[in-house]
Amino acid sequence: MGLFKKKKKSNFFTMLHSQMDAVTEGMSCLYEYCKTGDEALGDKVIAWEKEGDKRRRELIDEINHTYLTPFDREDLFDLSRLIDDLLDYAAATVDELRLYMIQANEEVCLLVEQLVNMSECLRASISYMEKRRDIAKEEALKAKKLENVIGRLCRESLAKLFEQDDYHIIFKYREVYRHLNRSSDIGDAVADLIMNIIVQM
Repeated sequence: MGLFKKKKKSNFFTMLHSQMDAVTEGMSCLYEYCKTGDEALGDKVIAWEKEGDKRRRELIDEINHTYLTPFDREDLFDLSRLIDDLLDYAAATVDELRLYMIQANEEVCLLVEQLVNMSECLRASISYMEKRRDIAKEEALKAKKLENVIGRLCRESLAKLFEQDDYHIIFKYREVYRHLNRSSDIGDAVADLIMNIIVQM
């Protein structure tokens, strides 16, 4: 037996999937937090955001110590960053609801529910990237369709919100709606990048 062990081959697909696991768990906790108002669930979202940061750091460290990556190094870095941004927005939503001292209304819950669905599609897409690119593309396209759904829901929510007279309430919920809509834009960017990577593989 040699003195030096061969370095284990990096599996970046597994690491990306692990990042998306954290996103999906965090989004699910955010949805339950919005539905129940249970602050312990809000704390779980924050905890998942920190765990997501940890998983991203591990992936970046692996990139820096790996000569060959399964696809373009910059694309790998960008995909990991965008996935991490999704969790950052989930945690920021909790922070906003707490800062503005408002409860998630029905519209917020509907938006977050669709973000959960989007994150599940993106997780499925990444899980199939390595060996079933056709399915990976299908799941990415599903995520992109959900971005359109979320955009429509956001516009409808804003229209309903502006029927109120309390400008303080309007401002607070408007910021949360826009924040959630921005989350869907990032999810759409993740889907686009996945499909671009698939074409190049």
